[in-house]
Amino acid sequence: MQNFLRAIRIALRYRWTFAASVFCALMVGVLWGGNIGAVAPFVQVAFEKQSLHDWVRKTIKNADDRADEHERRGDQLVVAPANESENDRKKRLGELAQHRAEAAHARASAERYRWFEPYVARWLPVDPFRTLVLVVALLMLGTTIKSAFLALHSILVNRLAQLAIFNLRKEFYRHSLKMDLAQFSEEGASDLMSRFTYDMESLSNGLENLFGKAVREPLKMIVCLIGAGMVCWRLLLFSLITAPLCAVLVSKLARALKRANRRAMEEMSQIYNLLTETFDGIKVVKAFTMERYERRRFHEGCKNYFRKAAKIARYDSLTHPLTEMIGVTIICLALLSGAYLVINKETHLLGIRMSNEPLTLTSLALFYGLLAGVSDPARKLSEIFSRMQRASAAADRIYQQIDQPPAIVDTPSPRRLPRHRQTLQFDRVSFAYTPDKRVLEDISLDIEFGERIAIVGPNGCGKSTLANLVPRFYDPVEGAVLLDGVD
Repeated sequence: MQNFLRAIRIALRYRWTFAASVFCALMVGVLWGGNIGAVAPFVQVAFEKQSLHDWVRKTIKNADDRADEHERRGDQLVVAPANESENDRKKRLGELAQHRAEAAHARASAERYRWFEPYVARWLPVDPFRTLVLVVALLMLGTTIKSAFLALHSILVNRLAQLAIFNLRKEFYRHSLKMDLAQFSEEGASDLMSRFTYDMESLSNGLENLFGKAVREPLKMIVCLIGAGMVCWRLLLFSLITAPLCAVLVSKLARALKRANRRAMEEMSQIYNLLTETFDGIKVVKAFTMERYERRRFHEGCKNYFRKAAKIARYDSLTHPLTEMIGVTIICLALLSGAYLVINKETHLLGIRMSNEPLTLTSLALFYGLLAGVSDPARKLSEIFSRMQRASAAADRIYQQIDQPPAIVDTPSPRRLPRHRQTLQFDRVSFAYTPDKRVLEDISLDIEFGERIAIVGPNGCGKSTLANLVPRFYDPVEGAVLLDGVD
């Protein structure tokens, strides 16, 4: 994940594009919750045949009646009865404080609606049907604006991801050119190509999903959860009691998916290697009729990749059912507890206060609508879960290459060579491609300027290796190669 964060930081260099994408995502989230919130006036108008004027006046009257009732009950508890015990006194004072708090809450609610009432009277129609038409028109307008912000957000997110990958590709290519020749063997070059194409594409998709759905969908969820909390925050917390379990299970699944994706990418590198070997040596393959052998090698490579991809699919298949089960559990808890409170006109559930006043059918319908509005973003987040883990694994492989220091490096203050005029000298040079097997051993050789020599010997004796030390394609493990006395 650390390497994925490095790729994210590249994208965050484009601050204005990122800020604009977040603003668009925020507007999509607000309008998503606002459109769902339109269910409250719709229910009020369609099922109770009231305009919003009637609804506001009724709400103010109900709040004032509740405040008067709590104040009346509180006044009855002010005077202590004769011979009151200490326990009875504590109980009476507790009930008095509760009635006063609920009376204050009801008065505050009434004042909020009184502040809102003149604007309703001035701007909204009195007729219930016209009110419904206005609600539907606002819903359509909100949906249109939301769609425009959604399209703009997708464009900005794609630009952000492509700019990040554009810079990362250049950095990867720049670093690859600094690497020594050993990195460009047939197997090494195939692995580089795999990282440069397949891994880069996986990382690009991951960044696009991160700045796209991974930002937009949680904002939609947050807006809906805030709206549901404004209706009844205690009932919301009770409904979300199973959410921590979901977080634990998803985190474990994330680690397993990342491991599986990394292994699949390594297997894809092997397939690239097989293709490179076969196509570069196609004359040899055809000359010695090795087509069947190459097909068998390719079959085994693809089969190994198939097994890794199947493992990813198995892990990925658990994501959606897991989130769906948790979502259904949350909805069921909300349905049962909310229905109990409304039907029985209760404010307590299992001895726990859920609301200061009994919930109405309209407020409960709004609560259910907002809670249901969380499910679609949660489903979309589960769909990108596997892509994010694949992107994280791809970032690890890409930065593993970028962070690898080149074997051939200049000294801190290298000398500039003048034009060659004297000797090329091999001073007790030894070299090995692998630590356990040396190709050259204690070679000393002086070649004068202008002199021509021939180096002969059987295959694999080190002729090409000796020549490759002159332009410094490799460094000797011992000794030095001197040109006019300069190492």
